Amino acid sequence: MEGLIKNNSVLLIENNEIDIFIISRVLQEMNVNTITTCRSVNEALAHLLIPTNTYQLIIVNLNLPVRNGFDFINRYSNQPEYISGFSKVILISAFFSPVDIENAINYNIEMITKPLTPENLNMIFV
Repeated sequence: MEGLIKNNSVLLIENNEIDIFIISRVLQEMNVNTITTCRSVNEALAHLLIPTNTYQLIIVNLNLPVRNGFDFINRYSNQPEYISGFSKVILISAFFSPVDIENAINYNIEMITKPLTPENLNMIFV
C-alpha cells in the first residue's frame, strides 16, 4: 500500500522491540524511504541536533521510560525553527487518558492508538 508519506523519512521514538518491528513493517508497506529509530527522548533530541537529520514525520511513543512523549514534544517544540519546523509529530500509545488527550490538544498533536496501521496513519495526512 502506498501512503502519503511515500518516499520520505520517518523518525520513530520507541523503546519496545515488538512495536519497533510492527511499526517499521507498516512504514515499509507505505514505501517510506528511511526509518530511523531512537529508543529514548534524549537520544532523539541529540539525533535531531545534527543538521542533516530531518524528517517529514516523527512518531513518538507516549509511554517511554525516563522522559515520556510529552517531554519530547515540549523540548522539541522549543528547538530553533531549523530543527523543529520540518516535521509533523504524532503520539502513539495503547491507551490515552483524558489528561493525555487534553495535553495533545494543547500541543496540537495528532494521536494514534496502537497498533499503527497504514489506514490510521494516512488519516493524519488527509
